[in-house]
Amino acid sequence: MRGYIGFDIGGTNVRCGIVLENGQLVGFYKEKTEAKKGVKEVIKKIISLIDKVKGEHPEVEIAGVGIGIAGILKPAKGIVCFSPNLPGWRNIPLLDWLKKEIPYPVFIENDANLIALGEAWQGAGKGKENFLLLTLGTGVGGGIVAKGKLWSGETSGAEVGHIKIDPKGERCLCGRRGCLETYASATWLIRRAYQHLKAGMPSLLNKDKELTAKDIFTAAQRGDILAQYLFDLAGWALGIGIANLCNILGFTTVIIGGGVSNAWNAFIGQLKYTLAHEVLAVDYGEIKVLKSQLGNMAGIYGACYLAKQKLANGQ
Repeated sequence: MRGYIGFDIGGTNVRCGIVLENGQLVGFYKEKTEAKKGVKEVIKKIISLIDKVKGEHPEVEIAGVGIGIAGILKPAKGIVCFSPNLPGWRNIPLLDWLKKEIPYPVFIENDANLIALGEAWQGAGKGKENFLLLTLGTGVGGGIVAKGKLWSGETSGAEVGHIKIDPKGERCLCGRRGCLETYASATWLIRRAYQHLKAGMPSLLNKDKELTAKDIFTAAQRGDILAQYLFDLAGWALGIGIANLCNILGFTTVIIGGGVSNAWNAFIGQLKYTLAHEVLAVDYGEIKVLKSQLGNMAGIYGACYLAKQKLANGQ
């Protein structure tokens, strides 16, 4: 059997899977990224996971490896320019380093772009010519599929998490202020929750506990005012960001994935309300906002499909 190894490297976890030519996932692995230990430690983790996959799936002929990285990349050159959620990742010649250690063709791309590619191959974007994808996790990423192909500029592009929502807003990890990411990512949902709790706002949430986005969603389901406010704020910001993209591109399909999308019911109402009032380029009634079908596996499918496509094209 012929297959591909795909990686989705985020600020929190490294996910790895092996997918066959027909799109069947036959193995999945997840480890903490531990990015604070440095770039080379993450590379060692990638190599050890490849060895583990090979050892546990000797029946699969590995044709290539696709790797998705959270951040701004120059994919053709294999350079990670900057990753807000991976400390120390600036102008890293990742592809050159990996080629010295991995005995298979290797391809890299922005992680959100690969999530879009995965949804196009086996998920909510299957059969759709044009769509936008946003992934809500440690940060906020984005991908664009246009005329059935992943769109990419000279850099990885589609950094929708850094669309400016409020020029006077809080400072993002990228160094700018008021980015979409500071409203709709898990990191910032938690950070804002602590800010309000420490200011004395009553809530079911406990400021002395290590909170997660899931905790905030659970509190919102129970009617907690602070938690509901935070998800309303996320929905408002997403509505503005998506409207800007639809106004520019004229697309009518939007797919939302990532861990925070599991709190769909907490933010989708405010998102659609805001979107209806902000969109100009197309009739709001034409716009479909869909939830990812592949969930956290989309990046792995996309990474494998990237390798499949590149090799089919002789690259």
